[in-house]
Amino acid sequence: MDEDGEHELEPGLHKRKVTFAPSPDVTHTIFYRGHWLKITRTRRYQDYGHYSALKISVVTRSNDILKRLVLEAKHEYEKDVDHRVHIFTADTTNACWRWNGSRKNRPISSIVLEPGVKEMLLADCRDFLRSEYWCVHYLKLTGI
Repeated sequence: MDEDGEHELEPGLHKRKVTFAPSPDVTHTIFYRGHWLKITRTRRYQDYGHYSALKISVVTRSNDILKRLVLEAKHEYEKDVDHRVHIFTADTTNACWRWNGSRKNRPISSIVLEPGVKEMLLADCRDFLRSEYWCVHYLKLTGI
């Protein structure tokens, strides 16, 4: 067993992180740091797609427990997001980008391409990232 009390994986298998998300349109009750919280996730639909909203209720004299919960969730998210590549696809119907999942970062050395192609792609990426300032100001000037 490892430090989390979980069984060791067989050699060659990777440990996967488990994520719990409240079911939509169902109220869940959890006990968090000495308080009972009711959590309801609802789906919202708009012209550009759908998203979820969370409603968290707790009976207390102060909102400190909610602040602590949100800050803890933010910390966990930020700890994980730095080590992931987020994938977006173009949605031409709604003229927007749609999040299509994420994958763990992998070393650039693990990417196999024809000679010179990797270097060309990396140069294009660096050029694109350097152009952020220009793109943002161009979009503001043109009203896009």
